[in-house]
Amino acid sequence: MIDLNAITEEALLKTRLCDLPASIEGTWLKECVEELYRELDAKGLSFHPECYLADEWLTPEGETVIGIPFYLAHPVLIKLEHKMMLEAEGEDKAWCMQLLRHEAGHAFSYAYDLHQRSDWKKVFGSSDETYGDTYKFKPYSKSYVRHLDGF
Repeated sequence: MIDLNAITEEALLKTRLCDLPASIEGTWLKECVEELYRELDAKGLSFHPECYLADEWLTPEGETVIGIPFYLAHPVLIKLEHKMMLEAEGEDKAWCMQLLRHEAGHAFSYAYDLHQRSDWKKVFGSSDETYGDTYKFKPYSKSYVRHLDGF
């Protein structure tokens, strides 16, 4: 088994993701997922989206699961992500919880077909429409979506 604390950066970069000894279990990520579930329970929401390690934050279209970036599962991987990408999205508990809550919203939408409801479409738009490559928010507008950095 690979020892992430002893592997060289060069060897790590040559390692396939599936060969990394990375898991949500036994890490601070597990605590974040459990906190998300407690928050959902407190609101009377019994659905708990399953979480798994992925190559980025995501909820696949039409799926009810949450992908958490694999690099958050170990400090060595977070450090390498910083070096390669200049940040490690979701690297602290507050940021991770923001992103988990956001992705949970997508999972709930898919689980209960919320995105098909007319009142949902009125607020968020139709999921059938193509989303542009860029999003230009207008902070003075009452209908813009606030970016997570503002929280």
